[in-house]
Amino acid sequence: MARSTSDGGATVTPGFGRAIPAALPSYYCDACDEDSDSLVGRAQEYVDVVTGGLSEFRRPYVPDPGIAPLADGPWLEEGYRRGHGASAGASADIRGELFEAGWAPWTARS
Repeated sequence: MARSTSDGGATVTPGFGRAIPAALPSYYCDACDEDSDSLVGRAQEYVDVVTGGLSEFRRPYVPDPGIAPLADGPWLEEGYRRGHGASAGASADIRGELFEAGWAPWTARS
């Protein structure tokens, strides 16, 4: 968990899994129009991901066919998959060992 400020805005960055940050909000600009309801909704999505189980990864980034070669490559991407959805980001700044790890769903307590 981290908290930071930038450009007049504040953000919280809960982390989950081995390497997944989830900045809320991710942008501070007025054009993004993030309000408290949308931020609460995004936070709930992250809770659902964590409690529902996921597969997390850091791997070499392979762009889709037809996309121009990347500058400053090779790039890595990291993110997660769960059910029918996935979230990943690629960057020349991502560093670290390659991995794939599975996280089982949380079980409900009585």
